[in-house]
Amino acid sequence: LDQLRSRPVLADPLRPLERHAEQVRVLRDRSRREIITLIRAERATIDGTKARLTTLGPAATLARGYAVVQFVTPDENLRVLRSVTDASPGTHLRVRVGDGAVRATVTEDELQGSDRPGRGDDDGA
Repeated sequence: LDQLRSRPVLADPLRPLERHAEQVRVLRDRSRREIITLIRAERATIDGTKARLTTLGPAATLARGYAVVQFVTPDENLRVLRSVTDASPGTHLRVRVGDGAVRATVTEDELQGSDRPGRGDDDGA
């Protein structure tokens, strides 16, 4: 019986459990630190991507002075004006800028490279 009591496991039966519990705590803390590091790195990547998208987005483009011009189709829908040929005189337009929109009506067109008088690519200067 004395031999059994002198065995380390029986002398302190909780010691192996305490040792394993400490290992679990150390590994848990290490895992948390690694996860936090990964989350911070991914957040930085997302923030950078978000900044690039914001800079390249339509609102930022409009804020830099560009406009989106739409014309009203015969069935009252708005379509983006991509060519002078889409808007003959009298066509109603919606011009969207950084802080809102204005309405306009086409009075004449100036087709670039055209040989027609008054429709060249010069600005009349």
